[in-house]
Amino acid sequence: MKKVLFIYNPVSGTGIVRKKMFDIVEYYNSNDCMITMCPVLKMKELKHEDFEGYDRVVVSGGDGTLNNFISYADELDLDFPVAYIPAGSTNDYAATLGLPGNLNEAMETSITGREQAVDMGRFNDNNFLYVAAFGIFTKVVYTTPQEIKNVMGYSAYILESIKVVSELTTYKLKLTIDDESFEGDFLLGLVTNSLSVGGMKNRASADMALDDGMYEVMFVRAPKSILELNKIVVALAAGRPEDSDLIIIKKGAHITVEHDTTTAWTLDGEYGGEQRHVDISVLKKKFKIIV
Repeated sequence: MKKVLFIYNPVSGTGIVRKKMFDIVEYYNSNDCMITMCPVLKMKELKHEDFEGYDRVVVSGGDGTLNNFISYADELDLDFPVAYIPAGSTNDYAATLGLPGNLNEAMETSITGREQAVDMGRFNDNNFLYVAAFGIFTKVVYTTPQEIKNVMGYSAYILESIKVVSELTTYKLKLTIDDESFEGDFLLGLVTNSLSVGGMKNRASADMALDDGMYEVMFVRAPKSILELNKIVVALAAGRPEDSDLIIIKKGAHITVEHDTTTAWTLDGEYGGEQRHVDISVLKKKFKIIV
């Protein structure tokens, strides 16, 4: 009989794990697994030795929950594959991994899936999995209702952006991607390793790979007129950001951003703090996940 440690966030998404607790325990028990349930709030009470003896660690929640676990596992110097059951509101990273959204199918994958090594991002003193971002559009991405995204796709991004156009803030900064530098005023910055961000297709991910040691970078310069803003919107809506000379699309292993004032960032959809200097490096094949 296999021993499974199941770390879960009871408030992620619609709270499906909390609602289906009995079914989850029954599923693993009926598949020759003895399961131990651990809420994510208790996770950091676990020591290195507490993970010994388990055949599989399963994490269930949103992408931020997975981020928290992977970061803590890194602190404890744990080295084992992690199974992920997505239960958040957008599950961008799970979609990129090709993990099933159905609970029973995801649990089956957690037992029978194969290992895949994937990259992790290092953001100053913190880790992130799939996106580090700043700018007004990041607010739009995470506040646009999912049902609107499902129906309208990237157009929802544009329409919601129009609602907050009067709130547009520009950020004066110097961006360096490996050995190439850019300076000026920007509206938005995204450093990603995902096919989608906030439930919408990531326009910087055309040739991405999860284990190539490179992250995709998209920075949007501040437009000087409504016409330039319209061109940015049209390029993004068409899925051709390269059509606008105000949109920088690159790949890199080391990215630095020097702001002229402290700026709020998000990491995997959660608050990443007010930053003036950001140093991002890619940790190639840092951890293994079950897919």
